[in-house]
Amino acid sequence: AEHRHIELSVLYEILEVGVLAALAGYLTTSPWFYEAFQLPQDATGGALLVALIWIVAIENHLDPLDNLLSHRMEHTADSYAHDWASYTWADSLRDHYTGSAMNPYPHRLYAIFHDSHPPIVERIRRARNS
Repeated sequence: AEHRHIELSVLYEILEVGVLAALAGYLTTSPWFYEAFQLPQDATGGALLVALIWIVAIENHLDPLDNLLSHRMEHTADSYAHDWASYTWADSLRDHYTGSAMNPYPHRLYAIFHDSHPPIVERIRRARNS
């Protein structure tokens, strides 16, 4: 809570939704967009559908950025938990990963693209070094 992770996450999501909504508005009011998909100028519903498909594709490419921000916040929380609980924190984290994660030791690049939390080895190492 001291590092305002929740507020930062909410702010990031609001900004992301705002930018994507502005993009949808821009696309549905641009004549070139209608021409590119051979839509009549009065087919705003069709243009909006096509724009939303584009936006979903763009948003999916933002997942690594979302995950990097989440990893950074997780490291801060881990550092705090490690300082507070020390050895038992690492044991409980290891037990949780072993029981719930399909692959508790993914490659760092895989974790950036697919996981909202960093790999356990990285989490424990960074918490101990901080």
